[in-house]
Amino acid sequence: MSTTRAWYPCRRSVVDRDRHRVLAGNVDDGLADRSSKDTTFRVARVGSYDLTGGKRRWYADLAKVAADGKQHLIADVTVAPDGTVYAVDQHTPTVFRIDRNGRASVFLRSDLLKGTVDVPTFLSGIGMTAVAWTPQNHLIIAKAGGCLVRIPVKHRD
Repeated sequence: MSTTRAWYPCRRSVVDRDRHRVLAGNVDDGLADRSSKDTTFRVARVGSYDLTGGKRRWYADLAKVAADGKQHLIADVTVAPDGTVYAVDQHTPTVFRIDRNGRASVFLRSDLLKGTVDVPTFLSGIGMTAVAWTPQNHLIIAKAGGCLVRIPVKHRD
């Protein structure tokens, strides 16, 4: 049985039962069989898939949305009550927002979210590692250095 894969998923996928879907990230951290110097940390996408059959509903290219030419590594995703998806990037201090139809935008860029943790010979400047939605309409973002950042979100439910 082959274990060949094109890209690595993000560390966490989210089941959104209200909309009957799975949300999953897709990254290239340079270790997959189809990785190259041109794709490593350049693949940063989130997809929405039907919970029962797995059919793809949408697939958002966040590196393209960032339009900054930098390396990206989507670490985690969360979903708000209205179905909006938020994704955090370990390489840049960027939080992405994706609407229910897969239209992505940059929600926030802030030096407060900039990375400071290094993994020798692999990654440097690791920033955000996880994100969660709270009932108080906040994003709680965990940084690799061990701190939490609370981001208020004006949201329509």
